[in-house]
Amino acid sequence: EQVIQQPDILLSEIELVTQAEKQQLLKDFNNTQVNYDKEKTIQELFEAQVKKTPNQLAVIFEDVGFTYQELNERANQLARVLRRKGVKPEQIVGILGDRSIETIVSILGVIKSGGAYLSIDPDYPEERIEYMLQDSSVSLLLAQRESTIPQSYQGECIFMDDKVMLQEDNSNLKNLNTSRSLAYVIYTSGSTGKPKGVMIEHGGVNNLRLMAPTYGIQEGSRVLQFASFSFDASVGDVFHTLLSGATLYLLKKENLLEGEGFTKWLHEKRITSIPFIPPSILKTIPYVELPYLKTISTGGESLSIDLVKVWGVNRTFLNAYGPTEATVDSTIGVCVPEMEIMSIGRPIANKKVYILNEQYQLQPVGVPGEMYIGGDGLARGYLNRPELTEERFVSNPFVSEERMYKTGDLARWLPDGSIEYLGRVDDQVKIRGHRIEIGEIETCLRKHPSIKEVVVIARQDKNEQDYLCAYVVAQGEWTIQILRQFLGQALPHYMIPSYFMELNEIPLTTNGKVDKKAMPEPSGIGETGVEYAPPTNRTEETLVKIWQEVLGIERVGI
Repeated sequence: EQVIQQPDILLSEIELVTQAEKQQLLKDFNNTQVNYDKEKTIQELFEAQVKKTPNQLAVIFEDVGFTYQELNERANQLARVLRRKGVKPEQIVGILGDRSIETIVSILGVIKSGGAYLSIDPDYPEERIEYMLQDSSVSLLLAQRESTIPQSYQGECIFMDDKVMLQEDNSNLKNLNTSRSLAYVIYTSGSTGKPKGVMIEHGGVNNLRLMAPTYGIQEGSRVLQFASFSFDASVGDVFHTLLSGATLYLLKKENLLEGEGFTKWLHEKRITSIPFIPPSILKTIPYVELPYLKTISTGGESLSIDLVKVWGVNRTFLNAYGPTEATVDSTIGVCVPEMEIMSIGRPIANKKVYILNEQYQLQPVGVPGEMYIGGDGLARGYLNRPELTEERFVSNPFVSEERMYKTGDLARWLPDGSIEYLGRVDDQVKIRGHRIEIGEIETCLRKHPSIKEVVVIARQDKNEQDYLCAYVVAQGEWTIQILRQFLGQALPHYMIPSYFMELNEIPLTTNGKVDKKAMPEPSGIGETGVEYAPPTNRTEETLVKIWQEVLGIERVGI
């Protein structure tokens, strides 16, 4: 009797999904095709909208507004100046500006000139601004204030309020770009200790604009611009609005965090859509009905059902997900107060989502895996980082000659085709909507001469708000205040840990890895570097009690 020898097969090579499940995961759940003209550039789309609604208000800041025609003409004038300075396609032009109409003009002016913009938050530490300008080889910078320009910057600078530009021809320029031209660069936190520049092309924004109606943005809508221009959510704020005939409302950063003053402003301006606001910020805003506000979208961090129950009544409440590397948004979910599981929704127009195991095999519904994003709008890659680009943008095994982005996020499909976000597979975290690589903070702390070892981890307080805690092994004298100042020279404020704790040694597991579960929880004010001062009168006692309740901590000093 002849015995047929079967070839050996590894367990990891056995697929867990049937053909029917493959059809569901690849086709049904990713049925996102929407037809559009893929060859259009941002300036072509904007100029078409200007022609359609020239007298509609395009942008308003502190009661000063520009119509679409006026905004277009100002951007054209700036673009001519930039071209005369030698700006060409693929050239990166820096923008160092606050929330203002001038910054919007700068963004459009750079794009119309043929270049790509790099928006840098002027509140960033000088060392970080210097690095971004050097790494991106910016030789031309648009600035709002001279005081924000690093002393080391050797390139040319144009001030946004220069009246000489108003003498330029304000007609549309000949388009030098294609849909594959570089549109902008945004720097995100980097695990190696330095931020990395993500390169996005015009085609990514062209596809993104298809989702404007989902955000309740159309001709005549009034849209809040919330995100910092150095954060990719600002791309959605600006271009969802200006490519749809809506009006973009700008507000100073300090006014956005005013609580009752902010909600009063939302009501007075009859804001109809907030396309991005982090859940942690929304929690701090006192609830009022705001009858004009029809759509709110959160993103950047986990969303609680309690927030939906408050803010999701009688309006559309969206939960969006998307890494910078996939042009702002990749999935969107509609949330209702009756939901039991908060999902990040389904893939948006022309995007594909794959949840895979380590062998790049599809995970069945309900089984966790790493999320990969394919389809239209993937970044070109990381600026000056070919190895990292190759590592994170990999060949798509399901669509030939296409790439997909390895997000590092854990997720699983739910039976209805929506996606539940489960966390990270690495040390990246989200704090108040900001994407942070823990490694960048640790690298920076290790440069301090008194720090021998350091581990930074994200923890949650009683209100389920994430915060950062740094555990240090010191070899010299140090104070929390000194470490805060040291980090503040290189890192933005949102990357500086809330707590610092000194340990004799970093606890390790039996296999030599850092034992995060063995890290002690911060006990109070002492680990923040702020000296405790007790209340001295009845008013201060009342305020302390309010803050104890709001912050969910036991000890609050004046």
